[in-house]
Amino acid sequence: MKSNKRFVVTFGLFILMTISSYCSYAESQYPSALSMDDPLVAELISRPAMGKHALVPEGLEGILEVLEELSCESNFLTFNRYSCAQIKIPSHDGVLLDATIYVPSQLQRGGYPTVVSATGYGANHHLDHPIRSRVLATAGYLVLSYTARGFHESEGLVDIYGPETVQDGSAVIDWLQANYHIGKIATTGISQGGTLALLTAAKDPRVTAVASYSAPIDVGEALYPNHTKNELLFSVYSDNAPTIKKSEAIYSLLDTMDEIRIREAMNIRSPTNYLSDFERNGTAILLSHNYDDHLILVNPTIEFFQKLTVPKKLLLNAGTHGSAEAITEILNLKGYIWQSMFAWFDYHLKDNDNNVLDKPKVAMAHKLGINGIREEYDDWPVTANGTIYYLHPGGVSNFKQGKILSYPYFGSNIIKNFIAGSDTHATAKTLFFGLLLPGLDPGLDLFYDYPSWMKDRRHGISFMSKSLSRELAIRGKPVVDIWVTPHSHEIQLQVYLYDINRLGLGRIISNSPVTLHDAQPGVSQKVRVELSATSYNLARWNRLELVVDTEDPFFIKPENTAYEVSIPFGVESPLKANVSSFYIPHL
Repeated sequence: MKSNKRFVVTFGLFILMTISSYCSYAESQYPSALSMDDPLVAELISRPAMGKHALVPEGLEGILEVLEELSCESNFLTFNRYSCAQIKIPSHDGVLLDATIYVPSQLQRGGYPTVVSATGYGANHHLDHPIRSRVLATAGYLVLSYTARGFHESEGLVDIYGPETVQDGSAVIDWLQANYHIGKIATTGISQGGTLALLTAAKDPRVTAVASYSAPIDVGEALYPNHTKNELLFSVYSDNAPTIKKSEAIYSLLDTMDEIRIREAMNIRSPTNYLSDFERNGTAILLSHNYDDHLILVNPTIEFFQKLTVPKKLLLNAGTHGSAEAITEILNLKGYIWQSMFAWFDYHLKDNDNNVLDKPKVAMAHKLGINGIREEYDDWPVTANGTIYYLHPGGVSNFKQGKILSYPYFGSNIIKNFIAGSDTHATAKTLFFGLLLPGLDPGLDLFYDYPSWMKDRRHGISFMSKSLSRELAIRGKPVVDIWVTPHSHEIQLQVYLYDINRLGLGRIISNSPVTLHDAQPGVSQKVRVELSATSYNLARWNRLELVVDTEDPFFIKPENTAYEVSIPFGVESPLKANVSSFYIPHL
């Protein structure tokens, strides 16, 4: 009960700050755009956060009621600078999509600049950023936010980015063109909505610009990062809530857990496979992703950005899935992410000469930062500098910790062993926020909560550096190359990079899984693991620690966990030396 109250209070404050920050943004960037003319916003702002008439009077239901009050009615509600209404839009096959439309009071020359937004997985348009939509509408944008096919009041079946769902985006644009004088068009969304925004733009040349947030770019890789089953994402897709009407074909395939067939099915559902379409259409693409997004890992978004040849922008943020757009970004009241979107749309849809394309293409927040500081770079990778660190055995005993040194180990052949079947203290899940918000993990790794001395080296191996003589400003994707000898046909490795302070407490810098299928038992091989990209400053006198074990709560382990892993070091033969290392890109 106490944990539920903590959740309610925290989420309630988040709602209040969301409303306040959007209103603040509208007033500062679009003068008088969203003043107290809007009685719904005015009423919500005036509510106290606590007390008898609290913002969240009756738990989570109260939060939903607050957001529902921002919903428009079936008949047009008219405010100072826009009108809004709930509508039904017929799609290409007659399916009716539930939606809200926001229409500016003043028609601009060339038609309304238009923003189309599909909801995230499981969400409905009532709760899909109603404040953002109102800010855009007051700034002269026609905004249409619709609930994706098969969710809530939208008809049809959920096919997970399938052809029917993607065609809905074009059907919405058809309906807008038939009913309103619209100008240039952008698509946007968070998570599922961000993927649909990109897929719609790939298929429909009428879309001029995209702003996509925390979206699966390679859906197969999102489900199987480095061939490892993503526990969080599979759990989302296994939700059988009555508000989700599932297509049996795609969900029965997911139930098989057949990686090869699932990846094949997800190829047509993945924006990364439509690069030539974006280039042909000349679509301007803004991407945003968060370093500690364990639901949808960040690296595929960066790789997609690198391949794009169209006008592009990449925002990398602190937080986990969608949190920078919702929680972390709100706490600092800087509004960088949303300011970037508004500037992107102003340039590409309104032809405002705001020099957005003359600015650096990559903007990185600090992994720990909620202070709004951004570093800007011309492209990715952001630095050509880096250091290779080498892994050394700590001695003959398995229980002696390994070392991280600046030179390779070419000593006598030493083998360290550990067994699967149990986890170690190393984990991607943060302890503090796991206690604060049970079941949630905002990914704000603000605290040193990993006790580096509490290691179970029967089930993993760790390597520690000496104290660093200078600060290490990590920028990019650390890469680990480690020799392993599997003793089973299928093994899983979880790799973690930690910052260890002078008290021996650790804070995670980055991590990544890898699963080897059809491995040759007893045969050593080098395994390369790209850790998630990050921006992290390791303080002077702190140490680096690399930990490798076989389990993490965010990923599904192999059915057979009764296996052993050996890590060989040194000269195995005159022709073979097992040199393990990792590379850290830094400023």
